[in-house]
Amino acid sequence: MKAVLEAGCVALVIDSVNPENIGKSVTLISWCAAGELFNAPDGTCGRMPENTGGWLCAGEIVCGGKMSVSMRDFRRYGWCVFPPQYLMPMNGDPFGHLYDGHKELCNT
Repeated sequence: MKAVLEAGCVALVIDSVNPENIGKSVTLISWCAAGELFNAPDGTCGRMPENTGGWLCAGEIVCGGKMSVSMRDFRRYGWCVFPPQYLMPMNGDPFGHLYDGHKELCNT
């Protein structure tokens, strides 16, 4: 089974603007398209920047920056939006491709 990012799955944060998030696990809530409005788990409303989309995630993480809607500095705990390249899915078997090659060698 190939690991994929999808709502409800658990992912590992492998990169972040906030270094304290790296190495933490998060639950993916929903994909937010470029320019889309979203409601965070704590009730905060936000808007994705016009040039990028990302995954709205919940976990023991911190989100700091500027809200696109209000342009005020903020720091929130328990949720953040990450671009997909900052996340590694934890569902499935990320090493499955290694086992497939091994099976071929053993079965010849």
